[in-house]
Amino acid sequence: MKLLISSVPWTDTESPIMAPALLKSMCLSQGVRTNAIDLNQEVLNYVKKKYNENESFQLQQFFYGSSKTFDSDKVIDVIDFCVNRILESSPTHVALSLLTYTSQTACEWICFRIRQKSPDTRIIIGGAGIFNTLESKVNFGQKLLEQKQIDYYIKGDGDLSLPELVIKDHATIHGVNGKQWKQLPTLNDQPFPDYEDYVWEIYANQSIGVVGSRGCVRNCTFCDIHEHWKKYQWRTGQDIFKELLWHNKKTGVRNFKFQDSLINGNQIEFRKLMKLMADHNDQNPKNKITWSSFFIFRPQSQMNENDWIDISKSASLLIVGIESLNEKVRFHMGKKFTNRDMHYCFDMCMKYKIRCHMLLIVGYVTDDENSHAETLRWFSDYSHYANNPITSVSLGGTLGILPGTELYRKQNELGITLKDEQFDHNWTIESTNNTPQKRVAWHRQQTDACQKAGFLVTSMTDNHLLMEQMMK
Repeated sequence: MKLLISSVPWTDTESPIMAPALLKSMCLSQGVRTNAIDLNQEVLNYVKKKYNENESFQLQQFFYGSSKTFDSDKVIDVIDFCVNRILESSPTHVALSLLTYTSQTACEWICFRIRQKSPDTRIIIGGAGIFNTLESKVNFGQKLLEQKQIDYYIKGDGDLSLPELVIKDHATIHGVNGKQWKQLPTLNDQPFPDYEDYVWEIYANQSIGVVGSRGCVRNCTFCDIHEHWKKYQWRTGQDIFKELLWHNKKTGVRNFKFQDSLINGNQIEFRKLMKLMADHNDQNPKNKITWSSFFIFRPQSQMNENDWIDISKSASLLIVGIESLNEKVRFHMGKKFTNRDMHYCFDMCMKYKIRCHMLLIVGYVTDDENSHAETLRWFSDYSHYANNPITSVSLGGTLGILPGTELYRKQNELGITLKDEQFDHNWTIESTNNTPQKRVAWHRQQTDACQKAGFLVTSMTDNHLLMEQMMK
């Protein structure tokens, strides 16, 4: 048997997608002959070279699923490029990793074409992108299975189930063709991702993804992560640092992107990691290691000034989910930090020149005209944070009510009328006049106020490239 693992377009990024490399190392450890490629980046590179900017954009919109008009010849050309690349090593098994739902269109076409060209090849799909939402009525993996376009889909830790599935070729394995799966017993002492098959010269941003934890220590009402990861798991600072040095020695890469929901969920191990990296960078000024990650603000009692000094010696960007500038709204969300905590952390970042990208949600379920007005005032009152430390602000879209979240489960209690589960932004709370139209107006006004105060406001359909550009 021979396994080929690949990412699936379309994710707008200049960096390697980690999943195929990680799965390859796990499969090799179980004796499965495996290659791993980042087809997403290869396709982006292929399209950029072959098509003009407008044609590339039209292809992107088609594969995002946001355009029903397309040039069939160009689409078929891109799909054939993908399938020929996948089949060139004559694999017996193909595993396609979907990072997000934006990979679904390409995945469906690729699977269809593989079935035509190589009907005996076993096709497996996995990743967060195979589920529209975890408890929605539409399950992308199940749909392709019923259409016989794939043989299996995997939910959860493919680290364990993928090599076992390739070896045993049976759907009774946990996580295969169903919703039940088992998490890894530990994230420590696992094989490091193997990027040997990646075409490194095509990456504009040669950073490497790292997993320091899975799950989250928070229980935010709008987030469905606990439907993916029931238990928060973390690696020791020493184990993570060992991996960073290993990649640095093997590839020369010095910039790392943590794939965690938050890098500092386990504050004890995070502090150990920061000290290891600070010491390394002090001792190796010509080979400094840097990182970016999602990050949570904590009170001063949990993060003193010495902690911030250590962070400043290696952090390239903190992506901070403030989500609301109103403390009462933020606490309802499950964000457990006060305005005082928030300003202390921003002040520390300013003092030590630690760059932050601030994430905000417009139109939470408890938002009203008063909280909206407070948000507008905040941008003006704290305009001195613009550029240092807040290099950019993402207002995202308006709040969506996702299946699997506390907000979804408490719709009746909160007075939410969700009009269309497949369009999760279409909800209303009549008692406070919190409507889609109102939230769109708030979004426009907050964007204007934010920009007027001197902050850079960012908005992209796919934010991977955005984050990478801010890391530079």
